[in-house]
Amino acid sequence: MLFIENTPYTYLIGWTHLNIWYCGCRYARDCHPKDFWVTYFTSSVYVSEFIKKHGEPDYRSIRKIFTDEDYVTRVKRCQKWEDTFIRRVGAVRNDNWLNKSRAGKSFQSSGMTTVVDPITNKNIQISIKHPDFINGKLNVPWKGTAVVNINDGKNTRLPINDYRVQEKIFRSPTLGKTTVYDHCGVPIRTTTNDPRIKSGELSGKTKGKVLIKNSNGEIFYVKTDDERILTGEFNYLTNGMMCVKDKYGNTFQAAVNDPLVLSGEWVHHSKGEITVYTPNGTKVRTCAGDPRLTTGELIHPLKGSKKPVTYCHYCQKDIAGSSNYSRSHGAKCVCNPDGVNFNQILHDFILFTTLSGDEYKRELKSIKKKLKKYR
Repeated sequence: MLFIENTPYTYLIGWTHLNIWYCGCRYARDCHPKDFWVTYFTSSVYVSEFIKKHGEPDYRSIRKIFTDEDYVTRVKRCQKWEDTFIRRVGAVRNDNWLNKSRAGKSFQSSGMTTVVDPITNKNIQISIKHPDFINGKLNVPWKGTAVVNINDGKNTRLPINDYRVQEKIFRSPTLGKTTVYDHCGVPIRTTTNDPRIKSGELSGKTKGKVLIKNSNGEIFYVKTDDERILTGEFNYLTNGMMCVKDKYGNTFQAAVNDPLVLSGEWVHHSKGEITVYTPNGTKVRTCAGDPRLTTGELIHPLKGSKKPVTYCHYCQKDIAGSSNYSRSHGAKCVCNPDGVNFNQILHDFILFTTLSGDEYKRELKSIKKKLKKYR
């Protein structure tokens, strides 16, 4: 075939032993099929990453060449052919394909995240299962920052440990605001204390609904009184899950019976943390051993408070402890006429030691049952 100048084309490459494929197209002004895999090696970052790990593809072919007289027509037909092929094979949502979009449409961001490349200092997209992301070598660009509204009304990002964020001099632009819906389903942005929310004129999109997961793993909303939740056909999305953190401080959801949770490598996200107050009364979270607690820069909520006590009406004493009676008080107080009579138990114990055989066993079991209740 005679190729004309600036010839768009589509191509297919693959690693047959891994069953991994990629379909692409090229329509630049200087493009030509003879340049394929000579000077042009696709523009996909996913293909480049895969080649670094598994080598060059063993299958490479030109699928379609477009030689229309008009260049714009050639480009449009080339793009449409690639989009149709990717749609028909379902490449975007198939793990056997490296295509993540259809001609810039339907980008598949599920399971992906944006991180900062430490070498180029640019943002790149990687899988959330990437080992460098899991071990903390790669971080999201906004980690440790918060969006705040500064005095001139503009939004900006500041480090979360900035004193202006900690002291709430600059606040989040969404603070005190929420998105609600009217009876027609039209979204409205308003304040959280809007009287129309209390009256029911406006309500949240998920009011009276709960996020669940069915047996096929599909996630969607249903009404809170749906019978399928009671029958077990639907499970709550967070059922059997907990929020954990790894040794690098990354927080995420994990199953309560996950091996890393059971081994202690992943712990509850709030383990080792307490809620304290700044001198102006702002509530913050910090680690239990924060040195600012000793210097007075942060104040423990129970500092200066007395240990709570509870008055026992039976022995007429103030019992130190929580709001509940301690083990030896309340219904179990020795002065409680309806409680245990230790003198009677002692008398029974002396009496039944003179017994033998089955009677001895029955009496021993009865007394053990009484004593077990008041241990």
